[in-house]
Amino acid sequence: MSIKVCIADDNRELVTLLDEYISSQPDMEVIGTAYIFLKKAAKFLPVWHRYLVKHPLKWNM
Repeated sequence: MSIKVCIADDNRELVTLLDEYISSQPDMEVIGTAYIFLKKAAKFLPVWHRYLVKHPLKWNM
């Protein structure tokens, strides 16, 4: 089973580079790409994602 990945960023070159790299990995699969930044997409995400956009320093990753 492969790891499925979506890539979203406003930098097309970065999205393309990541897409090519991840697609070359045998255990990973790119299932979608978007050339938008998270702040632009936040209106489509649940409310808790909006909080993460407004408070990036509080992310626990």
